[in-house]
Amino acid sequence: MAKCPVCNGLERLECECEGCREPVAMDDLGPVDNYYGPYSPYEEFSDELTSKRENEPCMHLCRCPECGAEQTVTVQGSD
Repeated sequence: MAKCPVCNGLERLECECEGCREPVAMDDLGPVDNYYGPYSPYEEFSDELTSKRENEPCMHLCRCPECGAEQTVTVQGSD
C-alpha cells in the first residue's frame, strides 16, 4: 500500500455524508483494514504481500456525527 497521507498525519480526511446530503464534517474512524481482526492494525505484512498492495489506495471508514451513517472513502497514497 502506498503511504497514506491521512494515516501518517500529513492531511486531514475531508468527506461529506451521503446520508444527510449536507456538508457535515465526518469522523475518520481509520483504515478499513483495522476492522478485519482484533490485532489487524498491529500485524506485520510479509514483503510479498506488501509489494502486492503498494499501488492500492487506502480505504478509510467515516461516520457522520449527525445521522450515524458510515461510508468508506478512498485516499490515494503517495510514494
